[in-house]
Amino acid sequence: MAAIDALSWLQLDTAGTVIVDASDPAPAPPFITGNNAHIPLEQLTAALDAAFKRYGQPVGIGGTIPVTRAHYQGVSEAATAAGPLPA
Repeated sequence: MAAIDALSWLQLDTAGTVIVDASDPAPAPPFITGNNAHIPLEQLTAALDAAFKRYGQPVGIGGTIPVTRAHYQGVSEAATAAGPLPA
């Protein structure tokens, strides 16, 4: 049994694998910069998109999608509902 994210799933040989359950879709981990970064968001996004266009295809990354904290609300709610991990 394993929990596998969607990006890793694309890289695996899944022949014969049985999916017994799946979570709701969730945003990928965000790209975070320091709060003193002096790069405009548009310039940073353009640089990331250029890098992904050139190098992202082999690992299944096609670009960036602008999101807000609200996009991660479902992830936060699911974590809260699940409670703390056992020690």
